Amino acid sequence: VIVIDTVGKFYPAMEDPKEYAEVGRLLDTLKNICRNHSCSVIIAHHNKKGNPMEPVPNDMDGAMAQIYGSVNWRATPDCNIVMFKDRNDQSNVRFFVEQRISEPFIIYTTFHKEDHSYSTDISGGITEKEKKVLEILFEAHEPLSKNGVSVKLPENWGDADKAIGSL
Repeated sequence: VIVIDTVGKFYPAMEDPKEYAEVGRLLDTLKNICRNHSCSVIIAHHNKKGNPMEPVPNDMDGAMAQIYGSVNWRATPDCNIVMFKDRNDQSNVRFFVEQRISEPFIIYTTFHKEDHSYSTDISGGITEKEKKVLEILFEAHEPLSKNGVSVKLPENWGDADKAIGSL
């Protein structure tokens, strides 16, 4: 996994993150690297600044419309995850997940400071097993391997490989 945080620091020569062709060249290059080296790239990219008084989006299109710059940032990646903190309560966070190969979904999380735990509410087009895998990952206090996730699934659910692969 290659993590780019942020594109501006990784590729300072990019003159305009709103320029469709320029963004397309960068994303196509990164996709080719992934294909040629069997890896994944995660890009940290900012949302539009917007009005701080505007509410957090409630739907996928509203959330994805907040991606800063060219529409290519939304159109080219295999998966987009847009995160918003609740302006009134920073412990509440929403993750809007749009994927090319499966249905989009939304993860509502609340961080409980007293016991350092998360509660999650997941809605959208994912299976119960995928939901359980996400809950396990949010509750983990350390990185987990596929096997580490699998052993936390209910006994008759089998391993987590397919669920992790689809997420």
